[in-house]
Amino acid sequence: MLEPKKAFLVDPTKGSRSQSAKGSKQDPKKKKPLTKRQKIAIAAGGSVGVILVVGLVYMFIGGSRAPRDLPSEDQHIMKVAALWQSYKSTVGHPPASMEELKGWAKQNAKSKLSTSGIDDLDKAFISPRDNQPYGLNKTSNQMMGGMNKVLIYEKTGVEGKRLTASTLGSVAALDDTEFHRWVK
Repeated sequence: MLEPKKAFLVDPTKGSRSQSAKGSKQDPKKKKPLTKRQKIAIAAGGSVGVILVVGLVYMFIGGSRAPRDLPSEDQHIMKVAALWQSYKSTVGHPPASMEELKGWAKQNAKSKLSTSGIDDLDKAFISPRDNQPYGLNKTSNQMMGGMNKVLIYEKTGVEGKRLTASTLGSVAALDDTEFHRWVK
């Protein structure tokens, strides 16, 4: 009677050869090394997040002006949100207050002010709708994943609605109920 053929398998982790019957299964506890394609996919996944953040910062600060199809009030609040993004990317953490952001902009962001369409820094921090300084949502300093959080907001607003600028670059007019849900 013929015996089944046996094959020698090389264990890549130990560099030794082990004898096994043809067709036997490998130990399920041993992890297979990642293929080149898997390594590239993992690296690309991390790169997408970095590219997204860099793209948003460039869109708001990197020389582009606010989109022309937005109302002027929306453009106005987005310019302050863009300064917030620039501060965070330059300093490494968000500003603790609007005064800190404004002081930083006066000292460090002079060239970015003109490219962002900000002619007067003092006026940039005051809402043209309610004529009050914008507020800074302190809870936005503790970012949660990719959630869209309110950054900058009008303190009073107009006709029961406050303009807000978010972390993802959108502007919304929120009533009191929605506002207090997003701003603590």
